[in-house]
Amino acid sequence: YRFLVPTLNYFLGLRGYSVVIIPVISSFFNLYLTSRIIRKSTKDISFSVICVIGISLTWFITEGTAFWNTTDSVSHLLLLLPAAFKLNPTYFIFALPSALFVDERSIFACAFLWLFLRGLLYF
Repeated sequence: YRFLVPTLNYFLGLRGYSVVIIPVISSFFNLYLTSRIIRKSTKDISFSVICVIGISLTWFITEGTAFWNTTDSVSHLLLLLPAAFKLNPTYFIFALPSALFVDERSIFACAFLWLFLRGLLYF
């Protein structure tokens, strides 16, 4: 329970204000992966740019940069990887428990990701 990011901080020697590095980098990767998912599904670059700008203004991205104690962006990153690169769905068997080591709300993130991907299929 929530030991992955503090363990990474410890082994990387991140202390004080530098503990925000991992969540901020994860937020940037999340924006990239989200834009990749939308771009691949809709084949419309302008729509994906508008969506990514809108998503970047939501709590999905700003929580990791506004409140430094939250590391949800790392759990979102672990869940977005198989969706962005169309990996084998069995990857979620490993991604979800890994994301749960970062944040317990990954269960809801996984459910919303599934609904998001299903919605893009019908777009």
